[in-house]
Amino acid sequence: MSVDNIKSPTAMEELLAGVMVDKILYDKVQLTEISGKEEDILAEENASASDKITRVLANCILSLESSVPDTQPITDNNHLKAIVKNLAMGDRIFLFIRLRVLSLDQNFVMDLQCPSDEKVPFKATVDLNTLELKKLEDKNIRTMTVPLTDGGEVVLKLATGHDEGLLSTIKNSKTRLTSGMMIRIESLNGKPASIEDVQKLSLRNRNTIRTATQKWDVGVDTTITATDPLDGKDFDTELQLMQASFFFPSEILVD
Repeated sequence: MSVDNIKSPTAMEELLAGVMVDKILYDKVQLTEISGKEEDILAEENASASDKITRVLANCILSLESSVPDTQPITDNNHLKAIVKNLAMGDRIFLFIRLRVLSLDQNFVMDLQCPSDEKVPFKATVDLNTLELKKLEDKNIRTMTVPLTDGGEVVLKLATGHDEGLLSTIKNSKTRLTSGMMIRIESLNGKPASIEDVQKLSLRNRNTIRTATQKWDVGVDTTITATDPLDGKDFDTELQLMQASFFFPSEILVD
């Protein structure tokens, strides 16, 4: 049988936030499994994690669909590639994890070090189907207004792949914390916010913004609880999405 005639597995996934295209909400994505082309993208040494996720998702999304009656799915590859960067950061991580489940399975073996003795490595298995998801209550509402302690207000928005790419270029910047906050701000006191505006906010107001963002933003809870095999105590760590073994369980690649 020709390779071209072999049908790859697909899956329909509901997005946590969805994406607006020409003022219409699209909130379902059909995925196809990762192939050798995407494997090569993931193995690139000089590309950022954000760039890898964008390119892999662009290749593996077959269609974007809407629940709005009489709305046709988007299947044009060039259009889909442009939309991938407009997806909320939480949706991008969600789809990346669902791709892993579709392409391999839900069990991911993480390489960890014992907190009680970092020289002792061990492995922990995570069921990716059990990760907690946080969705928008109303996907048609794309912003949230938050009152500040000084009488002003900030309008928050969902950070997207565009913002994620920007953050990856400034991760060592002196304004990294402020830049991370800015990508989620639509307006501050009725106007676009500058770096200087956000830096001038009091710590109390900045914490108000952080708390509101955490409560409202969509995403996947990637905090994993593991047990130290030496002392039996539980500890929290982060899901290693960009660890080579996430998509290469044979561990033939080096992180």
